Amino acid sequence: MSPLILLLALDLSAVMAEPNLEKRADKALDHAAELLGTLRDTYNSGEVKKLESLLDEITASIELCRKSLEASGKNARRSPKYFKKAEMRTHDFERRLERFQTDMGAMDQPIAQKAVDHVRKVHEGLLDDMMGKK
Repeated sequence: MSPLILLLALDLSAVMAEPNLEKRADKALDHAAELLGTLRDTYNSGEVKKLESLLDEITASIELCRKSLEASGKNARRSPKYFKKAEMRTHDFERRLERFQTDMGAMDQPIAQKAVDHVRKVHEGLLDDMMGKK
């Protein structure tokens, strides 16, 4: 296992150790934001495997956020604080990933599509939870 992948796995396991589910969701988003900051450097280095693992880690972090908020048992309409925060941040992540994807070469763009689609799905799910039917 490469040092980058091992470091990322350790960071996500540290996030998962947070007992408060809402804070865990927030930390998972912080972790995803840190990873998003390294995407361009990783892409420019030409290491496709590292880029794919980085995108997978971003996806896993955002999924951990979604699952943590879901497991909290709170209603997004009645207690929107963490849900709204997650919705706003996932919207930002979606835009940043889309921008990154368009800046990639045409042959490399499908690498990021899975992550973009997943973030979009989580974002839309959060919006539905907060704005959906009572």
